[in-house]
Amino acid sequence: MKRLISIKQNNSGRALVIVCLVIGIVIMAGVFAVAGYLQHLKDVRMTFDSDMVDEAEDCCIVQYLSDGCPDGGVTYYYDHNKKRAYNSESFTWKVNIEGYGLSYEDENLNGETGAIGIPNLGGDDGAQFLAIEVKNSGDTVHARWQGALLTEYDLTLMTERELENLTVDQKQQIDYTTKRANEATEEE
Repeated sequence: MKRLISIKQNNSGRALVIVCLVIGIVIMAGVFAVAGYLQHLKDVRMTFDSDMVDEAEDCCIVQYLSDGCPDGGVTYYYDHNKKRAYNSESFTWKVNIEGYGLSYEDENLNGETGAIGIPNLGGDDGAQFLAIEVKNSGDTVHARWQGALLTEYDLTLMTERELENLTVDQKQQIDYTTKRANEATEEE
């Protein structure tokens, strides 16, 4: 009888070890699956944004050539939904370009999408669109992500030519967004 009880106790200990191993394996598989899925989502965002940069550059180069290759270059604002590039004269801040950038700041630190800046600031209305400077018979010189309203951050991404060509309206817009950001910071 003692021998039978001893065998049952040994088997229940083995069963517990096996159950623990199975649970551990399931947890590890789940961790790897979640990590893989999150990496997949990041790759999808980065691929989409890289494709958007390529598409925008191609469209802006065609527009530049159609405009007769203006001296000094032109900055175009690319509307993904309409597949259209607006130059600074035809682009007003009332033109509603819907943002399409998906990647986040830490995913595009060195312009991995092909354009500098933050494609998506996160939250509602965080998606940005592309501003692309083209000159020299259709060479893309500078591509950056920007939102519908210019901010102080956009100034750090602009080329010297873009900074020189800022309109009074655009400068006022930067002052306005800077003031609002400062007020929001003070309220916190």
